[in-house]
Amino acid sequence: MITLDSVPDGMDYQLVTTALLGDASFSEVAKFEKSGWRRVPRERHPESVSDNSVWLEYGGQALMERPQYLTQRAREHERAKADAQIIDAIGGLHDAAALVAGAIGAQSGVMVKTLREIDPKAPKKAAKRKQNAREFMTLHSWRCKNWARNLFAGRE
Repeated sequence: MITLDSVPDGMDYQLVTTALLGDASFSEVAKFEKSGWRRVPRERHPESVSDNSVWLEYGGQALMERPQYLTQRAREHERAKADAQIIDAIGGLHDAAALVAGAIGAQSGVMVKTLREIDPKAPKKAAKRKQNAREFMTLHSWRCKNWARNLFAGRE
């Protein structure tokens, strides 16, 4: 059994799927290795039970490690993605700016003009840009699918 005390300083440990019901095609090891994770050698924790003679693996899971600074960066990236989704869900950057400006104004007692007050058409412009991007992606995904179908059918 591996305890928190046995984890080297400055490193994070993570269990990663190597096989699902014996099928190795569900392995996530390659995906984790791309983001900085490496397998933990068995010699580092000789007291642990392992299915592999070189790496710490047991029951379709491998123990992997990476430096804590990489884990911290990944968490910050995921937090930024989540924040962007929240901002998108509440109506785009204009509404988020209005919320932030309102909060700053309420805390400091200073009157802050929001983007909606400066440009009343801003939410409509943002909605139009979003619609244009959606239409662009739909068109290009359709073209890509047709191109792939024609390629596999032998047509040019």
